[in-house]
Amino acid sequence: MSHYIIIVIVTVIVTSVLSWWLRNSKPASLSTEEGRIKPEKISAFVTVTGGAVMALGGLAMSIISALEASYVDALWGGALFMMGASIGGFMAPSLSNIHDVWWDLYGLTGPSKTFGPTLGCKKTTIDWDDIVKRGETITQYWFVEAKDGRRIYWSYLYKGHGALEKVLSERCPNLS
Repeated sequence: MSHYIIIVIVTVIVTSVLSWWLRNSKPASLSTEEGRIKPEKISAFVTVTGGAVMALGGLAMSIISALEASYVDALWGGALFMMGASIGGFMAPSLSNIHDVWWDLYGLTGPSKTFGPTLGCKKTTIDWDDIVKRGETITQYWFVEAKDGRRIYWSYLYKGHGALEKVLSERCPNLS
C-alpha cells in the first residue's frame, strides 16, 4: 500500500475521532438557559507551537543558507518561515476567548467574520427568531445566518459543539 494512502487513512481516522470526542465533550458552560462552547485549547496550543517552531526553523535555514551563498535553500527557508508564521498566526486567537460562541434564552453570540482560513475578531448576536439558515464554509466552519445576512461561525474543533447543535435543533427546528 502506498505511503500516501496510509497518510490519508490515518488523517481521516484521527480527524473523525477528534471530531467525535469534541462533539460529545462537555461544553465550557451549560445550563437549561445558556451555554458556551470554545475552541479546544490543547489542539490550538499544539498548532501555534508547531507553527512557531516551523517559522523559527525556516528563519534559521534562510539565514544560514544565505551566509553560505545557497540562495535556493534560503528561499525554501523563507517559504518555511512564511508557512509556519501563517499556521501559528491564524490559530493564535483561538488560545483566547475571542472565538467563543455562547447562547441564552434570547439568541446566539459569536464570531461573525472569517479571515482567510480562520475566524476574525468581530462578534455579533442573532436572536433565535432571526436565524433562517445553517451552512458550512469551504474552510469547514459551520454557521447560522440571520435574515439580514449576519453569520455566527464555529467548527468541529469546538469542545462540546454537540450541545450547540442540540440547542439549534430545539430552538430552530425548521433549519436544514
